[in-house]
Amino acid sequence: MSSTMFAISRKDSNRRKEANELRFYRRNLRACSLLLLIFVFSCQSNRTSQPRNTHRGVGVVVRVEPQKKIIELNHEEIPNYMPAMQMEYHVRDATQLESLKAGDKVEFTLEENNGVEMITAIKKL
Repeated sequence: MSSTMFAISRKDSNRRKEANELRFYRRNLRACSLLLLIFVFSCQSNRTSQPRNTHRGVGVVVRVEPQKKIIELNHEEIPNYMPAMQMEYHVRDATQLESLKAGDKVEFTLEENNGVEMITAIKKL
């Protein structure tokens, strides 16, 4: 075998090796990308599938802390959810608390999401 033939055959061998390595990396990149997409979408679906229950109630304001987005209510029974009691709630929008003061009778919407309760709407009656 001449040295020229050996050099050409070596170049072909190196090219084949590089092509195989490139295929290997592309295949692994595709597999990793697919696994990442599956992971991301499975996390998204878990987040959106959490139940959100909405309840309406009526009560009397005991205390308001707009800066902390908190209101304490002495509310009547919330049918199929909670007995009458005095309780502190977080409010989604603190601006809803600006016109309220202790003693005001209010109607409110309570959203419960996996045990976390938040008032999403409240108005003076």
